[in-house]
Amino acid sequence: MAYGHTRTFVVIARVCFIIGFVVACPPLAASGAAEPAPELSDQAESPCEVFQNNKGRNDQEQEEAAKPYGIKLYRTAQLPQPYPGVLSSNVLPAEGLSRLTLEGRVDKIEQSCIVAFLVDDVWGWRGQRRLHFRSVNVDVFKDTTSGRESTRIFFTIPANESPPRRLYKPATLILGAYPKAGGDPMFSFSLPVHISNRNYARWGAILFGVGAYLCAALAAWKTTGSRGRPSFSLNPVQITASVFGGGSLSQLQVFFFSLLVGSLVFFLWLWTGLLSNISPDLLMLMGISAVGAVGAKYTATLKSQLNEDTQRFLYAEGWFSGDNIGEIHDRPRLGDLLLTNNRLDVYKFQMAMFSVLVAIYILRTGATDLGEVKISETLLYLIGISQGVYIGGKAISERENTLEERVKSLMALKAAYAVETDATKKKSIADDYKNTATAARADFEALMNIKVDDKKLELT
Repeated sequence: MAYGHTRTFVVIARVCFIIGFVVACPPLAASGAAEPAPELSDQAESPCEVFQNNKGRNDQEQEEAAKPYGIKLYRTAQLPQPYPGVLSSNVLPAEGLSRLTLEGRVDKIEQSCIVAFLVDDVWGWRGQRRLHFRSVNVDVFKDTTSGRESTRIFFTIPANESPPRRLYKPATLILGAYPKAGGDPMFSFSLPVHISNRNYARWGAILFGVGAYLCAALAAWKTTGSRGRPSFSLNPVQITASVFGGGSLSQLQVFFFSLLVGSLVFFLWLWTGLLSNISPDLLMLMGISAVGAVGAKYTATLKSQLNEDTQRFLYAEGWFSGDNIGEIHDRPRLGDLLLTNNRLDVYKFQMAMFSVLVAIYILRTGATDLGEVKISETLLYLIGISQGVYIGGKAISERENTLEERVKSLMALKAAYAVETDATKKKSIADDYKNTATAARADFEALMNIKVDDKKLELT
């Protein structure tokens, strides 16, 4: 019996010890959890007044006063929202513009204050800080097709949020709006995002452009003329040389505009996470350049087409049976871009000057959004006129007309030589034939890129 009482007493003692331990000791914190989130302490002050710092707090006090409202926004964001919202991209560009689009019209948004917080680790609320927008704008957008309205909030991430020594850093964006009169949030969102570094995105675009340039240089290595180039070159004039080895302004223009726009698109993709739109003006400019390059090649093809009588005679004389010359120009020169027949071509100069001007403008303006690049119609017309005159100048070359006139003289001299019986006169006709054929050969080789031997210049 005594043993039973003793056992009961031991059990009761153990239970009391456990109850006392639980009451005296606080619960253990979860692994990795930070200190508890602060609670709202001043209910008399509205959220917007806290954010405006009407009480003149210092920076640290202001951050501490705002933290509970960020936590409340986060908790509210877990509930169904009256206005579904979508970010323009999950990459927020530091120093750049981001957009949150809400479905429907938020009528009372003008009577609210839009606030946002960034949190490095939402579970532990590590690094919670209020996001001080450099600028924030709100507008109501109406779709002309569906007639639906949406509210767009544009905001700019400040430069101090840019991640150091890397391109992106992960974070959680907590964004919402509090009524100025006080109360619960009108809407709130908690979204995982990445903050981008503009300088690293810029260096990425530079590397992309350099890589594309090197690929073009490798592709153009030993490809101009039948003999090819003697060595690898990074000279852009040589990379974009024409078929005959001379510098081509139209091809250089297309090459650099493509390289510039491509690098800017890559930069904006790294920086904003979006492939930028290209404005209609910029597309028109690139189209004008492309048409100019194609037109220059087409006119070069037309110039190599001689009339039927001229071709028949030159075929009979064996001029088309020679070897390809290869490069008419051993190395293209910078001067080839501005000269025609060793004289300054003012239309080439005009096109080159305005192309450089527009390229600088695109580089400065398109670094934010290529979809917003505006080029005046008069400047586009002027560039188009320059391209047209440049192509027309290549088409209206006197070289092929001179060749056909000289070939007519050769046919007449050959006919006269065949019927002439006087040896002295025959020798004079043969000399005239050789001189005329020598002049015609220079035009023929320039047009056809075919070598004509000296023996084919003489009458036998």
